[in-house]
Amino acid sequence: MPNSDRERPPGGPKDGLSNGGPGAPSRSVIERLTLALLVAASVCILYVAVWLVMAFQFRGALESAVNGAPDGMPTVTYSDLELGGFPLRFRARMHAPALAWAPFGGTASLKAREAVAEVGVWNWRRISVSLVGPYRFSSTTAGVTRTSTSAGGAVRAELRTEDGRAVWGTLTLERLAFAATEPAAAEPAESVSVGAATLEAGLLPTDEPTRPAAAYGIRARVTDVLVPSVLALPFGRSIELIFLDARINGPVRDGRSPAALETWRDAGGTIDVDSLRLDHGPLRVQGEGTLALDADMQPIGAFTAQLRGFFDLVEALRAQGVVEARDAVMAKVVLGALAKRPDDGGPPVLNVPLTLQDRSLYVGPVRLTRFPPVRWPALMSDR
Repeated sequence: MPNSDRERPPGGPKDGLSNGGPGAPSRSVIERLTLALLVAASVCILYVAVWLVMAFQFRGALESAVNGAPDGMPTVTYSDLELGGFPLRFRARMHAPALAWAPFGGTASLKAREAVAEVGVWNWRRISVSLVGPYRFSSTTAGVTRTSTSAGGAVRAELRTEDGRAVWGTLTLERLAFAATEPAAAEPAESVSVGAATLEAGLLPTDEPTRPAAAYGIRARVTDVLVPSVLALPFGRSIELIFLDARINGPVRDGRSPAALETWRDAGGTIDVDSLRLDHGPLRVQGEGTLALDADMQPIGAFTAQLRGFFDLVEALRAQGVVEARDAVMAKVVLGALAKRPDDGGPPVLNVPLTLQDRSLYVGPVRLTRFPPVRWPALMSDR
């Protein structure tokens, strides 16, 4: 029998481990695996480093936006800020955030337990913000402070940007119920709530041929609202539905002063309401039209509307003293002849034009009520 040692080729493998026997990888495979692991580890370390750099850039941009709010705009404060969201998002968690603003010459603030701002690693054009309750809302008007709290509910916002500027924003509210904890003297301790609300606003496309002059779009849908009794709505505090789809035409200049409104008016600015719907008690309103400002900076408008429960509304407004008795009688007589009763036997339906002019509201040919003048300096002060 030949000797196996003598037949082994010179320089050949000397044992089963090195000759590629079963279950034993060759040296080249091990080297490739080692190289792949080193490359993967280097890529991971590089990604972590890039993520950290971009996360601190996100934090800096957020702090600049919060601390650099222009005069007259809402201000945001918080106790501390934490970064997170690795590996696919940047997340900034703010503890004890507070939003403060000055509406109608008073002050107001909304506080929450925490706020979370997020943006995707690969998409910086969409920023989302959510608040975590409980929430505390306070307002001070004419030296009187009112405070309400909500134990739960959801508050979310999303901002879409292009070329570094905001172009569209969405605000969503769900199941918020504020109960008064510190009502003003002689006021009832009542709650205010909203089942669901969505508000969208932003720039409309300028290359749309059907809307060459459109500047901003506004879309709002609110359901199951319980409003304060001080508003004295004709059918109680509950509103089942508010829907608005509108666009603001004309140049919209930065600023909240009456001069900005005058510039917008003089340039032919209008608000086109493409769709409006209101469900409040027996009242059902569906309409569309246009709003503008007259030479005295008072609202004017023309709408076409379909009204159900209109005669109940007239009677309720007469009982509140909003509509004079003779105007209520005239409205019932004249508009009663125009109303059509549906085949299903429901309340009469009116298809009439609505006109707002000279601070008066006309339903068809009948003047229903007159409004006090709008005092823009008091409402628009840059305090």
